[in-house]
Amino acid sequence: MRMLTELVFIIHAGIVLFNIFAFVAIVGGISFRWAWTANRLFRFTHIFLLGIVALQALLGRLCPLTILEFRLRQAAGEAAIEESFIVRVIENFIYYDLPLWIFALVYCLAFLLALWLLKAYPPKGKNRKAP
Repeated sequence: MRMLTELVFIIHAGIVLFNIFAFVAIVGGISFRWAWTANRLFRFTHIFLLGIVALQALLGRLCPLTILEFRLRQAAGEAAIEESFIVRVIENFIYYDLPLWIFALVYCLAFLLALWLLKAYPPKGKNRKAP
C-alpha cells in the first residue's frame, strides 16, 4: 500500500513540476529559440494539464490525485508523515493550507497565461520555424 501511495505522490509531484518547468522552458524557448519548446505535444500537454487543474479549482474540487493519495495513506494507517526530507519538502511545495479560491485564481491565471503563450508563440507546424 505504501508503494502505491508513493507512486501516486511521485506522479502528482511530476505533474506539478512539469507545469512549472513548461512555463520556464516555453519562455526560455522563445528567448533562446529552443526548437523543442515549440513541440505541439509538449505545448498541448501543458495546456491540457493546466486546464484540468483550473477547472477542478473553479468547480471547488480537490485534485483526484490528492484525494487518492490521502485515502491511500489513511488505508495504510499512516497517522503521521514519515517521509524523507526531500519528500517533505516536495509535499510542502504541493500542499498549501490556503482557501480554495486562491488556488482557483492562481490556476486560472496560469491557464490564461499558457493560452496567451500558445497564441503569441504558437507551436511550430510543418512549415514553421521555432519562435
